[in-house]
Amino acid sequence: MIETVITNVRVIDLRFPTSRSNIGSDAVNKDPDYSAAYCILETNNGLEGYGLTFTLGRGNELCVLALEYLARFVKGRTGAAVLSFLVTADTLIRWLAVPGNALQVSRQTVPRDSLGTLVGSFRAALGVGDAARSSIAFRGGDAIEGDTLDALRSGVAPSASRRKAEPLNDRLARLLLPPDLRHNFGATRELVIVPHGVLGLVPFAALPLDSGNTPFGSVYALRYAPSLAVLGQVESRAGLPTGAARSAALMERLAAR
Repeated sequence: MIETVITNVRVIDLRFPTSRSNIGSDAVNKDPDYSAAYCILETNNGLEGYGLTFTLGRGNELCVLALEYLARFVKGRTGAAVLSFLVTADTLIRWLAVPGNALQVSRQTVPRDSLGTLVGSFRAALGVGDAARSSIAFRGGDAIEGDTLDALRSGVAPSASRRKAEPLNDRLARLLLPPDLRHNFGATRELVIVPHGVLGLVPFAALPLDSGNTPFGSVYALRYAPSLAVLGQVESRAGLPTGAARSAALMERLAAR
């Protein structure tokens, strides 16, 4: 199959003169012209993507200019791949969806507790587990500041901490990003990662891709999306309204704005 590539971006300044008949007007917006900045993404295989940004007329040209400016960063880009995980009691399951390829599923036997211990040790070696409001410290207790702190924030550990974390980095990388899986990424350089369970605490950008410790985040543009399991866990927390009570609470919030 042909890899999908964005070849062109069309932006349309779409306006309807609704102000002539005061359609949609109210006490605040007395003469709105219902409008939209309409964006069309064209690709090499005929697929198209559409986006709308609605306005009341004034400022619509600014939305159009913003889209035209951002278009330069989109042309020539391929679609993003999606890497999703599921952590069970004794198995790590990976789903990889690459544009133009079939969905790929792979499994790795690893106890959930062992995976959690590995993630916790990895974070501690990087100093993430000891993060505080005013400072961050390694397991040795030394304060981190300046360039070292900046490196941690960027997801790439400095040399001293990297030496401590290398064995843990390698073990996690082999579990989460085995070579055969990375080979199937193809030419894509943008990935959406959907972690599950304890993997939501993993700084994927810091995982090494090779013996030279090339950070995953320096080769691929990474984005994150929550899993449906996480959404379910959030909604099932004690004390949160459900059903009709949830709808009533939402309406109250909207009315108060």
